[in-house]
Amino acid sequence: MILAWPRAWPIENSMIIHTSQNWEVGSTVRVGFLMLTVVDCKAVKDYLPDVYLLARGMVFYRFIPHHGLVRLNTLENWEIV
Repeated sequence: MILAWPRAWPIENSMIIHTSQNWEVGSTVRVGFLMLTVVDCKAVKDYLPDVYLLARGMVFYRFIPHHGLVRLNTLENWEIV
């Protein structure tokens, strides 16, 4: 028996929803061993994971679920995504 995923995911849910953490802007989340603050979220409804801008002090990170955490040298890198 072959199980197939649904072809169309509901696009109303544009942020991470199946987690015990609050991923709204301004909240603190845990990614790995880091405690980071959510600064911004790009939720493009194209069936791909959302992109989050996280901060720890003056160090910024880009987080994509299932792709990982990337440290940004400048915020210009955030604008490219």
